[in-house]
Amino acid sequence: MGLRIMLQHQPNILIVDDHPTNIKLVEGFLKQDGRYSYLSTTQPTEVLELCRNHAVDMVLLDIMMPEMDGYEVCEALKNNPDTMDIPVIFLTAKHEPESIVKGFKAGGIDYLIKPLNGMELLVRMTTHLNLRRHEQQLREINATKDRFISIIAEDLRSPITGLRGVLQMADNSFDSLSQEHLREYISMAHLASDSLASLAENLIQWSSLHVNELPLHPVQLDLHELFASTMRSVQEESPQKDIQFHLKIDEGTLITS
Repeated sequence: MGLRIMLQHQPNILIVDDHPTNIKLVEGFLKQDGRYSYLSTTQPTEVLELCRNHAVDMVLLDIMMPEMDGYEVCEALKNNPDTMDIPVIFLTAKHEPESIVKGFKAGGIDYLIKPLNGMELLVRMTTHLNLRRHEQQLREINATKDRFISIIAEDLRSPITGLRGVLQMADNSFDSLSQEHLREYISMAHLASDSLASLAENLIQWSSLHVNELPLHPVQLDLHELFASTMRSVQEESPQKDIQFHLKIDEGTLITS
């Protein structure tokens, strides 16, 4: 099978070369540096499975190998959804410009010529691993942003629906409305607009926090009054719905936020 594993620290590096001497050389660089865990194989046909099963963060890949050359291995990694984001650095004696171009076209992110300089290899690895980490962080931030926008959109729906309902009722019966009912509709519209203004303010504060423009000033909140106010808003925004709430939070319950 040709698999050798030596665990130290993350990130996890897969070394692929059909010559064990070359593998030992690269392992020596990584071991001396001390920041990486690593595994290796002399069998290019094992690479895809190893990347899936061992949470590989980077592949150091030879090109001239039997059964599959490095270009084919790289293309297989890039064509698989589970491994397509793993950075591949070619380590090879092939120094011709067309070979280098072919490596980048296959999906490699870097190309080092043998004999290897250990310091150069480590610097390039660090650079590309940092780039990969930043890309992952950006994807996570975008996913969080999308979830937040979805939540905001859902929260906006209730006061907007309430406001539209009040305006529709007022419009339908405007000619026959008494002053008392008109004031009631206006009050309900005010509550809905207040909810919208509050959501907008929360969104502005959230945005300011993410660009480090808003200082953090913890304050005490009355939890009972906070929930009581929310319950009143919900009930008054949808008067046509027979919804009953029961608040079981003691008055004077304070939290720091």
